[in-house]
Amino acid sequence: MGTKYSPKELKAHRDQWWEHCLSHPDEPLGLFLDVRFKAISRTAKIHRYRLIITYTNSTKEAQDGWKLKICFPSFLPLSYDDYDYYEIRVNGESYSQLESSSHDRVFPGESVDVVPLSMHFIEYEVNQDVYHRLRPQHKITWQFYTSNAPVIEGEKSLFELQEF
Repeated sequence: MGTKYSPKELKAHRDQWWEHCLSHPDEPLGLFLDVRFKAISRTAKIHRYRLIITYTNSTKEAQDGWKLKICFPSFLPLSYDDYDYYEIRVNGESYSQLESSSHDRVFPGESVDVVPLSMHFIEYEVNQDVYHRLRPQHKITWQFYTSNAPVIEGEKSLFELQEF
């Protein structure tokens, strides 16, 4: 056991994990998508962030290629490199959807950056206007497809992906 967390914190995390497993019975185990951000620049008026998404194949089979669909609320200013772009509506709300794919094989235990920090990036901006429009329901959502495994679907609140 590591020393970063107290036993009480570890037990709370374990309980949260089991609760998550019970409430998401269709979620595939063995597939993992890590969605996080990195601040690129910060001024008093504008914060720019890059989204980073890493896929880890923790199954015992190689995954033959992948496809990512990621949706952002349309009021969020985006910059991106080499993604297919679509404007869509979900429950009456407008979203910007970016799509990317690869035919590369991902071996068991291997991790790949499906949205890397440098090339093939997704960058977004939070300014006063965006920050004041943020509500808990404003989320970034994704679907991640592989050739021989269930779809990984997820979401994160924009509050979790910025520090304005």
